[in-house]
This record gives sequence, structure tokens and C-alpha cells, in this order.
Amino acid sequence: MKTEIDLVRDFMWDSDGSAADLQRARSCLDEAIAFERTLADDRGSVVRATEPRRRARRSWRRAIGVTVVAAATVVAVFVVVPSTRNPAAPAAAAEIARLADAVPPVPPLAAGQWYQYQLQGELSANVTSGTKTAPISATANIPVTIGDWSNATGAVCSSQQFGTATFDTPASAQAWQTMGLVATPANQPATGCAAGIEAAYGGGGTPVGPINVSNITHDPATLAAQLGDGTTGISVIDNYAHGEPARLVGFLRLTDLLVGPVEGQWSGFGQEMLNTMALLPGIVSLGTMPSHSGAIGMAFSMPKQVTLNPESGAVVYTYTPPTVILDPQDGSLLEARDFDFPVLQSAAQDFVGSPNALVYTDGVGYGVTAEWVDPVSGLEVINPSALPGWISTWHVIEAVTAPSTTPSQLSAVINPFLGNGNSDYSGSGTASGPSTDDITIMGTQATVQSVANTLTASGLFTSVSIKL
Repeated sequence: MKTEIDLVRDFMWDSDGSAADLQRARSCLDEAIAFERTLADDRGSVVRATEPRRRARRSWRRAIGVTVVAAATVVAVFVVVPSTRNPAAPAAAAEIARLADAVPPVPPLAAGQWYQYQLQGELSANVTSGTKTAPISATANIPVTIGDWSNATGAVCSSQQFGTATFDTPASAQAWQTMGLVATPANQPATGCAAGIEAAYGGGGTPVGPINVSNITHDPATLAAQLGDGTTGISVIDNYAHGEPARLVGFLRLTDLLVGPVEGQWSGFGQEMLNTMALLPGIVSLGTMPSHSGAIGMAFSMPKQVTLNPESGAVVYTYTPPTVILDPQDGSLLEARDFDFPVLQSAAQDFVGSPNALVYTDGVGYGVTAEWVDPVSGLEVINPSALPGWISTWHVIEAVTAPSTTPSQLSAVINPFLGNGNSDYSGSGTASGPSTDDITIMGTQATVQSVANTLTASGLFTSVSIKL
């Protein structure tokens, strides 16, 4: 009878496997063997994998898994129970820690300057229509370009632009059209700005608002635990991939932080993120890998997960965790692959061809995965003259009500300015107490100054300031 190691060895030299599969399998096996040796003093053990707990879209074994697949049949699976003293595979952890030491500090902002961060990539959008009749499904490949700008006063502006969708099969293209979707979206790019509490809580018109990390812990060990537990205090991160096992969800959430955009980062933010990654259980090195922009970097991920039919042994489900590719010189992100991507609902609706489309009349569900996303450049400091022209038309006034101001008085003074793109975001108040209103005004600087003067003259506010 062949042992599991015999089966793994046989597969390693099986010429039917692809080069990529063989490289990854060998890397995973080397990592696992090296890791197993470190467990000797901790009485670590090797156990056979059992059927993992199933979830709607993913499955994960609560151990470091190495899965070897040939064609459609799993050849061998074994798992290593992780040591609490050695949470990540030693080789991967050492590589990541070395990169962390080389991460340059975040550049500071001078008065009036802005941070600029730009990304490009390709999304995979799966749309299913027909909740009332027979389901129709289509998968499209959609290029995306993202821009993010933020300043020292808390103002953030974002742009998200989708390109023309392409399809892997004619059937998918036909299904897309049948659902009433168009290949080239309207109203591109989707843009918006926010400031004050609106920006802090992710409100406003920003398509992909930055993640505020100003209150995150500076201790990598604490952050690694909080990412797994969903207790970072950043709601968008804590709710990301909610319900997944801690061993997987920590890496998913860290990938989201690495891709960003983020605001409120300090000088050592990038170094802390990589030191945290080195502490995540199960991290493996995939060796060198090219990004879509052509740069060669060091790739890290979790082992691919394969669920088997317990009776036949056939593969019934495969999940590929995200991959991050880091610059070998300074540890900066070169690319992230295979992770859930947040899309602004209004931007997704730009693919709908008419109000009579099937996706409206018969129901719709969709999911979006980033096949790959590359930063166009690292975080840059720019002067106002380098900002996109559309940002100059967005303005935000922050007004804090006096204790005696009533809701009806507040509505009477603010409502006349709303509509035609203008809006009001209110928070931090009660029906009988002070509130903070972030009022978005579209137009010129003279227009927003006139509105600010009117609010000040009303006597209903303790402070009125133009944030953007």
C-alpha cells in the first residue's frame, strides 16, 4: 500500500501536471516539511484531512493544508496541525519579515498637498437573473481603473471606471445581453468626494472610499489576532469575509488592507502590515511571480483548498485563496489576485441597458472578484494643481448645530440647498441635541462660500467650516 508521501512523490514527477501546478505543489510540500520539523519540540503531529465544514462559497480546513491534484482527481491530502509558537511556515515568514524591514516610510503631507493612489486591474463579474423564472447566468471580464485622492483635512475623492466587458464564451455573451445588460457601461467614470464624518464612515459619493486606519493597533501580533477575530474596530474590515474561519479570514482582511486605498496611515504603516502577514497561520511562499504590469515579485498565499466527495474521491469544490505579489526590494504591493472586490451599486447599474431589463423585472444577484489588481504607482504626494479637474467642482461644508437647534429649524435652513447633486450627511446627534452635518455642494468656490455664509448667519450652528 502506498503512503500519502508516496502518492505525493508520484504526482510530483507526473508529466501530465502543468508546470505551474508542479511548482506550487513542490513549494507547498517544501514549506510543510520544513514547518513539520519545527514542530518536533512542540509535539506537533500530522493528521489526515477530513471533510471540511462547508460554507456558501468557500471551505477551509482548520490546519495548514497541502492539496495535490491531478486532472480532476485528488491524489493526496495531508495537513499539519499548526504550532502556537510557530504560526506561519518558517520560510515564508522569514521572507516576509525581511521585506518588512525594507519598507520605506509613508511620505508626510505638507500644507495643501494630497495623497494620490491609483490602481488598474480586471474584474470577474458573475450575474444571475431569473429569481422568478428559470435562472440565466453570465460571467464577464471587466477592466477597471481606480483613483483615490486624500488630504490632511480628511477630504477624500475617488474615481472608479469600468471598461468594456468581454466574455469567455458566446453563451455567456448571449446571456448577458438577454438579461438586458450592455457590454460598455454608461456614465463612466463614477466619481465622488466626501469629508468629515461622512468620509470617516464611508458615506458620500466616493465609489471606493478609503479605509480609515488611523485608530488601528501598531502591534503586529495584536493586529493578526484582531484580523482573525474581526475586532480591529474598522467596520468595513471586520465585516469583510464575515463568518470565514480565522485562519483564512485574517489573510483575506489583510489583503483588503494591502490593496486599499487607506487613509490615516502613519510612517510605519506598510512595515506593520507585512510584519502582521508574517504572523498569520498558514502563509506560504509561491516563489517569484510576474505581475500584469510586468514587474517580478515574491508571491504569497494560503494553500489551495479542495473538497472531495467522501465516497468517490472526486473533486466537488475548489477554492483558491488570494495571492499577493510584493516587490523584492521594498516590499510594496505589486499585485493582488483572486479576492472579493467592492463595487459601487450605482456603477454596477451602469451596465443595465434599460429600465425594462430582465435584471430589474425578474430579480438579479451578482458577485465580483478581482482577477488581478496592480497599483499604477505607489502612494504619491501631489500638489493641488495635479488633481483631476472634476474634484474642483466638489465642496463639503461641515456644520455643527447649536444645542438649541431643532430638527425643523435645521431642515428649513439646509433643504433649500439640496438637490441637483447637493446632499446632506448628518450624524453624531440626537433629536434633541447637537448634530454634525456634512453638506456636499456642487459648483464653484464662490457658490460654496455663499452657502457657508448663509448657514453662519442663521445662528443655528456653533461652527461652520469648508472642508473641501
